[in-house]
Amino acid sequence: MNIAINRKRLGHLAVWTLRASRQEMVTYAVAMTAIYTAIIWLMLWVARDESPADRELTMYLAQGFCTSAYCFACFFFMTRAFAVLGTKGGATAFLSLPASMTEKWLVRVLYSFVALQLVATAALFLADGLGWLFSLSLGQEYPRGVALGVMEEVTRGFRYSTTVGGETFRSPWLFGVSLNVFSSALVVWSSAGFRHPLLSSIGIMAALVVFLVAPGLRATQGLLQVLGGEWLTFLFYLSAVVMLFGAYWLLRLSYRALTRREIVTQKWMNL
Repeated sequence: MNIAINRKRLGHLAVWTLRASRQEMVTYAVAMTAIYTAIIWLMLWVARDESPADRELTMYLAQGFCTSAYCFACFFFMTRAFAVLGTKGGATAFLSLPASMTEKWLVRVLYSFVALQLVATAALFLADGLGWLFSLSLGQEYPRGVALGVMEEVTRGFRYSTTVGGETFRSPWLFGVSLNVFSSALVVWSSAGFRHPLLSSIGIMAALVVFLVAPGLRATQGLLQVLGGEWLTFLFYLSAVVMLFGAYWLLRLSYRALTRREIVTQKWMNL
């Protein structure tokens, strides 16, 4: 990878990207806020005459729906990394910018993995605030809200635990981080290498879960009985290192896919 990054030029490119995408970001923010708000308000309305225990259960259900919507939104936003290259006008404008390909690749990845993720998170907390106002109008308590619960559910996904014969095993936090980094790199690679990034990313992630993640986690209980906790922890750390190397390789492939894009007589193509 030929790395040529100028911080000033990178900053200008990032500002240009945000300005060019402001309508898209506002559209996503409004849509996500509306979805979260509709879920929270509906559950608050359903729980208005319920007992405190039933109301807590109903709001936990709202938290589950919001968690699903938040995770899918974050996944969808990841697939938008190189969506600007999907049209002739967008590809021509982006690839003609006075910046290196490394800077263009980095800015697009940061846009989809940082800026749009912040949009999804901000929309969630805004909808949570609107839910608090709606609960006040109904005369209900809203002590904790939904947004914090969603964040806890998301962070809990970084750890895996199982119990066999009274022995509890918890996977290292690094394993969960590495798995998420590897899956994110897969999405970046599919976004750069396929014409339909959302569909290809869904297919790739489904294959990853069915053929790799699920069988590996099911085998954890048997390995815990055979190897013990210390050796199993070592295997999880080893898997984390392998996934980090795999993520690096996939990011290199996505960069190479981007560098193959070039403008030829006002058209763009994959060489």
